Amino acid sequence: HHGTGLALARYVGARQTDAAPPSVGITPPATTTGAVTYRFSEEVRDVTATNAVLRRASTNGNLAGTLRCFSASGATVGCLAGPVRRATLTPTGLVPGGRYTAIADPAGVAKPIRDAAGNALPATALAFRGDRSIEDDDPAVAQAWAVLEGISGAHAGTVHRERTAGASAWFSFTGTGADLIMGRGPRQGRAGIYVDGAFEKEIDGYAAQWSRRRVPIGPLAPGAHIVRVEATGTRGPQALDAWVSIDAFQVAGQDEPSDPADTRWAPVQPTGASGGRALTSTAQDARLSLRFQGTSVDVRMRTGPDQGQATLAVDGGVGLQVDNAAATPGWVTRSVTGLDADAVHSLSVIAAGAGGVTVDRFDVG
Repeated sequence: HHGTGLALARYVGARQTDAAPPSVGITPPATTTGAVTYRFSEEVRDVTATNAVLRRASTNGNLAGTLRCFSASGATVGCLAGPVRRATLTPTGLVPGGRYTAIADPAGVAKPIRDAAGNALPATALAFRGDRSIEDDDPAVAQAWAVLEGISGAHAGTVHRERTAGASAWFSFTGTGADLIMGRGPRQGRAGIYVDGAFEKEIDGYAAQWSRRRVPIGPLAPGAHIVRVEATGTRGPQALDAWVSIDAFQVAGQDEPSDPADTRWAPVQPTGASGGRALTSTAQDARLSLRFQGTSVDVRMRTGPDQGQATLAVDGGVGLQVDNAAATPGWVTRSVTGLDADAVHSLSVIAAGAGGVTVDRFDVG
């Protein structure tokens, strides 16, 4: 009986020492593709997508994301059974400068996070803004070649084109082959074709008259493949320019071709570039776009004798006209200010085609 009483006393004592609820520290994502991190003071269980959440400020809707849970040693564990000492919630993509609130156990949650003794985690929230310093290679920066409209015979009536060495267009498909539908003409230059990262061939787009042609890709082994078309910036002796023009991409066995889904500016490494690189284009109407939330946005751009004009347009407006031509190379910050703090804005940097446009970084205010 004395042994049973001692055991009971120990059990009651253990329950008493674990009457305190767990706590959590919340760390915001460091980048637009990063994760919210929840670090618990002790092992917990019942972590779910309804009690470890991310919301836009002043809203009650939970943003979609991927929830993962880890033990004290860092091993992946089930979020329901645990034991969980750390959880990460990776949203599908944060708006630069966006206002968010990360919450553990929001008010009214049906099933809260609990420790081993059943103590519920008190509601804990952290308000933060999304990353506001956006490098040129951040996924939040959308890149696009120039698009020519009203092209007779072209798929969707458009052609995507670039002439800057290193600019690229990417296609992903599953199959054994495909056709790249490209333009030929007096102003067309040379392009390199790469399949699954390996150089395949170089093609010369020069012809006396404008036309379209099919460039075969394959035959390839069955499976998933990636095709990259890269402008070389070079041209044949008769060509008037070095344009690379892409109409569409058609997978073997499919009836309908598709437009280029992923076209990119040329990466360069000028002296003084933030992060060691920047993006450049010499194609009129090529553009970089950024969705953001804030009252202003700064664009760090290259200046120099080979740089030219661009438009910084916000929310489809007329935009700020800039001229980055200068006697010697350098950098300049172009700013758009006076924007609505609560709205999500869209900035487009549009190349004028007279000289290069080189963008290093965006900073949201």
